[in-house]
Amino acid sequence: MSTISTDPGLAARYQAIEQSGWGRGVKLIQPRNFTFWVMTFVFIAGFLNLLLEFGPNIEAYSTPITQGVVWFAVYGLAIAWIINRLDRYSPIPGKVRLLAFLWGGVAATFALAIHYNQAIFAILTKTGGISFSHDWRAALSAPISEEIAKGLAVVVLIGIAPRIIRTANDGFIVGAFAGLGFQLFEDVIYVLQSSQAGFGQSGPGMNTAFTRTLLGFSGHWMWTAIFSAGVVYLIGRPMQPPRRGLGILMMLLTPLGHFLWNGSAPLLGGPSQAVLTLAMLVLTIVIIVIFVAFYRMTLPPEKQTVRAVLQPEVDSGVITGDELDALVAKHSERRRFIKAAGGHHDERSRKHVLQAAHDLADEIARARGEDTDDVRHARAEIARLRA
Repeated sequence: MSTISTDPGLAARYQAIEQSGWGRGVKLIQPRNFTFWVMTFVFIAGFLNLLLEFGPNIEAYSTPITQGVVWFAVYGLAIAWIINRLDRYSPIPGKVRLLAFLWGGVAATFALAIHYNQAIFAILTKTGGISFSHDWRAALSAPISEEIAKGLAVVVLIGIAPRIIRTANDGFIVGAFAGLGFQLFEDVIYVLQSSQAGFGQSGPGMNTAFTRTLLGFSGHWMWTAIFSAGVVYLIGRPMQPPRRGLGILMMLLTPLGHFLWNGSAPLLGGPSQAVLTLAMLVLTIVIIVIFVAFYRMTLPPEKQTVRAVLQPEVDSGVITGDELDALVAKHSERRRFIKAAGGHHDERSRKHVLQAAHDLADEIARARGEDTDDVRHARAEIARLRA
């Protein structure tokens, strides 16, 4: 950073930008980085297994596979939009999000979890019999293998982009994208398997797609977000002092939730469909509540960064202190601030000013705190919106 200022506000801004990594880019090809080669090896192994899974079936089951891919692509875009909305303070670069998604979809699914799960299935069948394995294999294998495989995304990305993954919230967002990738690729596998059981008919596959869509909203993307934030709390980062007890709790809660989800039928003793549906609905609500609670817990460092970046703009009169407070407030408090403007026109103006203020913070971070043309344009945009 080329500018050194004696102004306390500007000095705090520079420090916040440097510590947070906000606005930094990332190089994905890093030949001198050992983590890069480990990641590459796992990706290659996952991709080869993906070809083995789908390659022989593409011609015979092309219609259900295509339907499943299109269906879950649309569903995945909707979930990705939600995750992007959650990453609202110092956004993670698109390359890092994409890498996390592909890790979950290709590396975790086809290179790591699939082998562990198959081994556990074989062990359970030999020790407990076919009936026991059928009832319990998903509950006794997936919670451990899949949560660890997906959660490794944040460990790999710390090695690839250490200046980007700085807070538990960064881990939360990375984990959400990794879990989403795993979830979507796994769903397509289930569509293929249902179609195979139905002798190539599209109906069974689409029934599976519909069921997994309904049940998947509180699925892997939420579990992995919590687990990955727990990893960051456990090991600590430059902007996130270690909270090892909390980290271990989060990392244990997700396999537990996964176990209860996969094992709900045998745990309840083979209940009726109505009872099982009710149990899964209750568990879905619990998972969402835990997800929201932990997400809010990760936000303070992100909010402090935004406040530090924009405080000089308050001092110079570009935005007001109330606007900055609203920008880093809870959603309900931000809505109250907007509604307090009075008429519809003034409410809309406040909403746009808040968005423009965040855009200004983003431009300042990208400029590493310098007063560039883009930064000046963002300030002028705020003035235009007020007018």
